[in-house]
Amino acid sequence: MKIIAMAICLLPLTGCALGIGLVFSGLLYGLTRNPTAYDTVFGLSLLGMSLIEMFAFICLIAAFF
Repeated sequence: MKIIAMAICLLPLTGCALGIGLVFSGLLYGLTRNPTAYDTVFGLSLLGMSLIEMFAFICLIAAFF
């Protein structure tokens, strides 16, 4: 049962990986459309990636408890 519960807690990590890919693809798309907005777009994308990573670490902590 513990292994099944841990596997269920680790399922959201796939969503985190997909989310980081979408944020990065949005960053590249935005920079190809408007290269002068690099500072604004890059800062916001780093914020989005850090929030997704925080959720991933919370999922890992929950899985090991």
